[in-house]
Amino acid sequence: AFLRTTMSLPAVLAAVAAAALIARHCARRLAGNDYRPTFTSPLLQTVMGTIVKEWNYAWRRGRMPGEQLTWQTADGYFLHAVRFGAHLPASAPAVLLVHGLGGSASSPYMLEAAHQLLQLGIRPVCLNSRGSSVQPELASEPLTTHKLYHAGEVHDLAFALQRLHADYPQSRLGVLGFSLGACRVLNLLGRADLPADGSDHGVPLAPPELAPVQLPACCVAAVAVSPPLDLADGLRTLQAPGAEHWHRYLVLGLGQWLQRVHGDIRPDAGRSPHAASVSLRGALAATTIREFDELLVAPLHGFASADDYYAQCSPLRCVQAIRRPCLLLRARDDPFLATADCDRPELHANPHVTVVLPQHGGHIGFLAHNAQGVLFPWAEYRAAEFLAAHLFERSS
Repeated sequence: AFLRTTMSLPAVLAAVAAAALIARHCARRLAGNDYRPTFTSPLLQTVMGTIVKEWNYAWRRGRMPGEQLTWQTADGYFLHAVRFGAHLPASAPAVLLVHGLGGSASSPYMLEAAHQLLQLGIRPVCLNSRGSSVQPELASEPLTTHKLYHAGEVHDLAFALQRLHADYPQSRLGVLGFSLGACRVLNLLGRADLPADGSDHGVPLAPPELAPVQLPACCVAAVAVSPPLDLADGLRTLQAPGAEHWHRYLVLGLGQWLQRVHGDIRPDAGRSPHAASVSLRGALAATTIREFDELLVAPLHGFASADDYYAQCSPLRCVQAIRRPCLLLRARDDPFLATADCDRPELHANPHVTVVLPQHGGHIGFLAHNAQGVLFPWAEYRAAEFLAAHLFERSS
């Protein structure tokens, strides 16, 4: 969809053909994870990385059978997920995968990460956030909801991890998020296990939507790939000259997603004091992300405005509270995000958070090659390696 809005048909066909050739070299697992970017252009990293991951899954589809899961939440919503690794023992570690804005359990980066985890004997569970289920066979279930997923929505993630713990009580758990999903993962870890006033690690008070959550003790590690760290700064980057095509692409995707789910949204004044300000019609006609957030996301979830939402839900607000091993991967040339927030001191002050900031990689691109010239999606590979190091018991 992005290619169609920014490039001519011959360029699109050339990109697809090139990706097909590249993907042929991505089938086998690699020794070592040194990052050698295949492209230095953030556009090529972002677009070609996605295409390569799509081709990879197309060739693996028959070898990656997934099982559909349905979990009913306390508020009556049905969360859907796809679980892989039926051949693994019940004690195998499991990882919850969280997609980004406009994504789903079947997004290319989700399926690529699931493959990398399976290669290491880890059971991947790809979550569909509220409003993102795409399986027609699940459409008969009631999907009305008083909220959607957003940068600070952490309770559905905590619930999914609790369900995984109930299903696999002997397994260690991890969580892996991408883009907005990575933002949610960082907020989840920062909010986990805090007292009700958030005072334990200096985390400020938040609306009920961002109240502290409890995670299973067996949830021992996390990875965040391409997260927005300061939402307001990231939005300013998208609105800057030269980034209009990225912004237009994201707004188009938001409109198409809301068109599918707007009939299921039920603003609840008992949960949000600003519910009366929700304008679904206005959000459907929004031409900017800020307008979309101002008319729908902020009032639906109890925030006074889009600016309030950005301030409350930026992960930099609580990253210092993380007390579990966490890997944060982000490219400095990410076209969706602000470069300056990579160097904020609060990001680097926490010894529990390993921050890796290569110069090139685009947004969830990170297409790389090893010393032998074999090409592979580096971020998903590196994430799986990090999680495996913490999820498997080491012999003394």
